[in-house]
Amino acid sequence: MFSILRSFDVQRLQLPEFCSMVDGCDTFSRFFQEKIDKLLVNLYRTTAVEPEPGKTPCFTASIEVFELTTTAKISNILGITSKACILDPLPTKQLSDNVESMVPSITYVTNASLENTVMSVLLKHAIVRPLLKKQSLNKDILSNYCTISNLSHLAKVIEKVVARKNYSHISEQRMQDCFQSAYRKNHSTETALLCVTNAMKAAMCNRQGKALVLIDFSAAFDTVNHNIMIGQLQFHYGFVGKALAWLQSYLEGRTQRVVIRDASSNTTRVTSGVPQGSVLGPLLFSLYVQPLAR
Repeated sequence: MFSILRSFDVQRLQLPEFCSMVDGCDTFSRFFQEKIDKLLVNLYRTTAVEPEPGKTPCFTASIEVFELTTTAKISNILGITSKACILDPLPTKQLSDNVESMVPSITYVTNASLENTVMSVLLKHAIVRPLLKKQSLNKDILSNYCTISNLSHLAKVIEKVVARKNYSHISEQRMQDCFQSAYRKNHSTETALLCVTNAMKAAMCNRQGKALVLIDFSAAFDTVNHNIMIGQLQFHYGFVGKALAWLQSYLEGRTQRVVIRDASSNTTRVTSGVPQGSVLGPLLFSLYVQPLAR
């Protein structure tokens, strides 16, 4: 019922005037791609991360393979993964109602992906929907829109299996910066605010000065350089062998298309970034920017 009501919510879908919805989809697709291309030209002067000669790795334990999952773990993941996507061949509700019969097949596909270090191209395709950042903004200016990506249900299940292993490895090795609050268990914007407030008050009590630097990255998730990301995962975080190969397959060869109502743009290749709306994306991004803390 709520999905039907949302489809009639005009305020939710404010868009510029286009000759047709297909034209609108193609226009948004070109705009989003050109925006990222321009940012990438100015951001990166290198294409890979090479360790300094003689420098030792920054990790004490490596992770070479992702442990294969079980039907019990897949059942648990399916119980907490509920969002649907038009890429799904089976409605999420129908999948939830038939979990027991579907779990063995999903477990097999997940383990095949991990064992062969390949994330299927079908699972690396995203549906992008433009969304006006604020209702008060001019709907005819394309830069006032952000992208909301939808990924297939099966892709997120596989990601959750990998994410749990990644979080465990990173947590056990204490690889996250102590001041990292985003995308971290038991942390949030609230803990970040408390940390800053405490530091400011402590400085005032000691009659010391304190400077706060706020940096806003434009299209932060979309401008992650894959080669740099892979280099950091290998050298700074200890991902090697099959584990690193799977993550590289996950990042590369992604595609997307813009969808507005029933219209769709042509499919475009995604050559940078970590997918927004994904499970692994936030974790990978936090690891990517962590060198800023050093």
